[in-house]
Amino acid sequence: MRPKLLPHENKLISALSQLSRKEMTRFVEYVHSPYFNKHEKLKQLVDLFNEVYPQFEKADLSKRMLSNKILSTRKHKPKTSNLKRFEQQISDFLTYLYRLLEDFLALENYYRDELRINRTLMKELYDKRMFHTMRRKIEIVREQLSDSAERDSRFYYNAYQLENFSDLYQTSLQHRTTDTSLQRKVDMLDVFYLAEKLRNSCEMINRSNIVQVEFKSQMIEELTSLIEENQDLINVPVIAIYYRIYLTLTQSEIESHYREMIKLLEEHNQLFTHDEARLMFDYAQNYCIKKINSGKTSYLHEIFLLYQSQLKKELVFDKEILAEQDYKNIVTVATRLKEFKWAQNFIQKYKEYLPGKDQENAYTFNLASLYYTMKDYNRAAKLLVGVEFTDVYYALSNRSLLLKIFYEQQDDEPLFSLVDSFKTYLNRNKEISVYQRNVHLNLVRLTARAARLRSKKNYINPQQFKLEFQKLKKKIDSTEQITNVSWLKEMVGSIETF
Repeated sequence: MRPKLLPHENKLISALSQLSRKEMTRFVEYVHSPYFNKHEKLKQLVDLFNEVYPQFEKADLSKRMLSNKILSTRKHKPKTSNLKRFEQQISDFLTYLYRLLEDFLALENYYRDELRINRTLMKELYDKRMFHTMRRKIEIVREQLSDSAERDSRFYYNAYQLENFSDLYQTSLQHRTTDTSLQRKVDMLDVFYLAEKLRNSCEMINRSNIVQVEFKSQMIEELTSLIEENQDLINVPVIAIYYRIYLTLTQSEIESHYREMIKLLEEHNQLFTHDEARLMFDYAQNYCIKKINSGKTSYLHEIFLLYQSQLKKELVFDKEILAEQDYKNIVTVATRLKEFKWAQNFIQKYKEYLPGKDQENAYTFNLASLYYTMKDYNRAAKLLVGVEFTDVYYALSNRSLLLKIFYEQQDDEPLFSLVDSFKTYLNRNKEISVYQRNVHLNLVRLTARAARLRSKKNYINPQQFKLEFQKLKKKIDSTEQITNVSWLKEMVGSIETF
């Protein structure tokens, strides 16, 4: 039996599986349009895919089946001897349909941008010397831009293009009039360029802190000096915000840059797209994280305020979905600040915004984590013991948190039972990476060793205890891969005074 064409094995089916129902319907209409496609076999093929959408993996999409469906007629059916030739034809049809899909996606993207459509049209009107119609279109686009709420770099690019066509129109007139289109064109280009230059320079610095690579941003010092000296430029929100972000990255010791950046973000975030405003807040959070890592714990409260602001502005959502990592980070920050009531309200309120497949996992784990931080160990353990986490990440986090709870409760019987089952899980589960297996195995082994030392402290010679205690501390310090190492060191340190 010939294998099926599965989504992950065929680029056409993989791409079709990413389409929404509406997009799939429009693509079928696109393929059936004689303006874009005149090949009948491609129409049949797209209809066949439409019938099984979106469950491609459950349908028989082998090339033999497609040959029988697409190439066979009442008088002619593909013979086994000709199968290879017919399968090649099907491969060709799949390739042609994929090209149509690429054209369709490009066209869909094009039609979503009304300003780009008008820009293309103005170029055609100018080339065909249809100046009267061009003038009316310029007025329409100018009104569209004036009504736009956004003032990101893309806005200034569109404004630059508009003034460019306005200037072309003016130069086409037989009787020239005094017009400021050329000046406005240059001004809009300056703002667009400076905003993009600053934004990309910030990303270069940020990325060089993550990966070992050096970037060069030509003329950035000259441009920042220009901005500082030109009040008209510094008053443009997109330039002002990225300029302050740039300063927080290059002069992080001057905290006033951060304060000014936050002030500008609160005042002007509504001028930007959701993604760009979120990016700007990410820079602010990264600044706070660096300050916390350098010992300035007061910035933990700053991150808390940033999260609250983003929740209010709905910037933490991506298409009304709250990422599990953001959900967890917000809970962690709130609990570290002992904002327990706020954290509990947040966990309950925003549960419904989590991705469906892991909603219960994320909710249960974060609620248990909150109870653990509140030292309500019984409620935390009850939640964790009663749930079977299917996701490996949550399964590991669940067991690690239970390990900490049992240790801190000095409940050695369930602790050592968990140690044995945790080791078995780590060694048998093939989905766990080598790194994750190592860091968790080290946590389990060293926690068990700490528990045994704690339990026998009062029954062994003080000198022997001191020797074993020092060996354990040395072992932890010399082991590079341990998850929850700060907690482990704190627990081991407390054994001395236990």
